[in-house]
Amino acid sequence: MSLAYFAFYPNDFIGAISHLTTSQTGAYIKILCFLWQKEFAKENYLKAVGYGSVNVGLEDWEPIVELLQVNEEGLFYNRRLEEERIKAVKKHEAQVNNGKKGGRPKNSKPTTNPNESNHNHNHNHNHNHKEIKDKRLSENVVFKPKKKTLEERKEEFKENLKPYFEEYGKEMLNKFFLHFAEHNEGGRKMLFEKQSTWNLGMRLKKWKSKERPNNNFGKPRVSAGVNNLKDILQDTQMQNLEIYNEPQTLALGDNYDYR
Repeated sequence: MSLAYFAFYPNDFIGAISHLTTSQTGAYIKILCFLWQKEFAKENYLKAVGYGSVNVGLEDWEPIVELLQVNEEGLFYNRRLEEERIKAVKKHEAQVNNGKKGGRPKNSKPTTNPNESNHNHNHNHNHNHKEIKDKRLSENVVFKPKKKTLEERKEEFKENLKPYFEEYGKEMLNKFFLHFAEHNEGGRKMLFEKQSTWNLGMRLKKWKSKERPNNNFGKPRVSAGVNNLKDILQDTQMQNLEIYNEPQTLALGDNYDYR
């Protein structure tokens, strides 16, 4: 069903696009309008709709694509937009059905007794009104699914990483998992669940681009009180020695088969 409009919530929208530039915001609005008509689309189509060209730089495109999701077929969509679509379709169908029940029959003949006619009319009106009210109440009942435990969500996170094994390898995926599955003791959410936007494929690309050899991110640390070159070298060697001797815990298992 093609709907001509969708509900727009200014506060939610402003909060979601606060990190976008003016041009990125304009492109994102055009993409949402396009997805409302098509539901799903390829990445190049969305680039062409938003920017008028498929040749869009990563800096311009990455903040927008983080607001979108990808289905099993590799097509992009917006989860909030689809939720609004479902609500709009249900509302439209309810209005159509209510119109059919409450419509007056054509060419109806008046009864000879006005009092009896008024009685029947009021009875039918009240009966129809009760049916419509009961239908609305039943449609508003929401059955909430049972929430998954933290451990169940961790296992689901691991499963979502499996398709990326060939591209990134087990070692990088384990580091990625250990970082984004972190949570406080007694906490209810993992680090990746606290992100305002989350696109697993894009996050892995970012992680890969920022990764350094031998787990040494950035420059070596220098302890306080180390002043001369000899002490700096010794201090750095001791840090590296501690890194290599530190036992590594692979969250996904040494023999975990991603394939």
